[in-house]
Amino acid sequence: MIERGVVSRVEGETAYVVFKRSSACGKCQACGMLKDMSEITVDVKNTLRAGPGDRVEIEFSSGNSLRSSLIAYGIPLLFLVIGVFLGYYISNTVQISMPGDILAALLGLGLTAAAFGILHILEPRFRRRLKNTFRMVAVEKSGEVMQNGHENIDG
Repeated sequence: MIERGVVSRVEGETAYVVFKRSSACGKCQACGMLKDMSEITVDVKNTLRAGPGDRVEIEFSSGNSLRSSLIAYGIPLLFLVIGVFLGYYISNTVQISMPGDILAALLGLGLTAAAFGILHILEPRFRRRLKNTFRMVAVEKSGEVMQNGHENIDG
């Protein structure tokens, strides 16, 4: 996936690029933008020597979007299913005054809440891994477009 943004500042070999939410962006959060945010700044290796104010194209793999969705939805769903099966197993093997359906539902919801808590705690680690996946593919400097290290003069 390729997104366009503007370089806000450069520090050493790192460019800080500001992206604004577009209609095509959706709410996948693969770039780290939360649903309430209208823009986000990401840091990327400045391979094309972009400067502040330059428009750049940044690529990040769609696999990251899929991975993010799998983590955000798949893990809680897995914990829900485990909780339901565990609830039914406990109700069938241990004498409890609570009906099996209720115990299964409570354990399923409890483990799902635990999964969201674990994901919340591990979010900084996921964000750090995602941060390193951005790659600068094009930069536009006042009339020039540079792609993958080659200059093309518009005109």
